[in-house]
Amino acid sequence: MPASTPTDTLGEIVDELDEQLDAIAEQASQADDSERQQALDQQGLSLEQQLVAFEELAEEHGEQATVTVAEFTVDERMRFGDLLEAAREQAQERQGYAVGSNMREVYWVGAGVVGAPWLEGDEDMQARITTTRRSVDWPVIQHLRGKVTEANTKGNPERQSYAERREARTPQSEPN
Repeated sequence: MPASTPTDTLGEIVDELDEQLDAIAEQASQADDSERQQALDQQGLSLEQQLVAFEELAEEHGEQATVTVAEFTVDERMRFGDLLEAAREQAQERQGYAVGSNMREVYWVGAGVVGAPWLEGDEDMQARITTTRRSVDWPVIQHLRGKVTEANTKGNPERQSYAERREARTPQSEPN
C-alpha cells in the first residue's frame, strides 16, 4: 500500500470548494476583459459541479467521512502505467477506438485514492481503480485528480510549484 498523505473529510472538501467559488466569483466580477471573465465563469461552473457532487457524498456518508490520497513509490508508478496501458489496449480491441485523457484521469484518481467512503480500505490498486470508476461522479474525479497530482509531484520543497506561482500572480480581491 502506498504511503498516504494527510486525510481530508468530505466536510473540509465542501468548505474548500465553497471558498474557491467565492474567490472566483469575486475575481470574475472584477475582471477587466470578457475573455478572462468567461474563463473564470467556466472555472466557477466546474467548481460548482464539484461542490454539488461532494455535498451529495457528504449527505450520503456524513461530513466526517474521509478521503486519503497516496504518494506512490516508483514500483506503484510503474504499476499504474502498466494498468493504464492494458486498459487502453483492451478498449482499443473491444471498442475499436483509442481512449483519451478521461480514462487516464479516472485511473489516476482510482490509483491514488487509498481511503474513501466508496472503498473498503484493503483494495489493491486495480480494485481501487475499478471501484472508483463505478462509484463516483466525474466532478469528484476532477477534484481528486488535483489532490493525487499534488501528492505525487516531485520537486524541490524550497521551490514553489506551478500552481503556487500561478496563484501568486492571480489578482486577489481584498476582504470586505
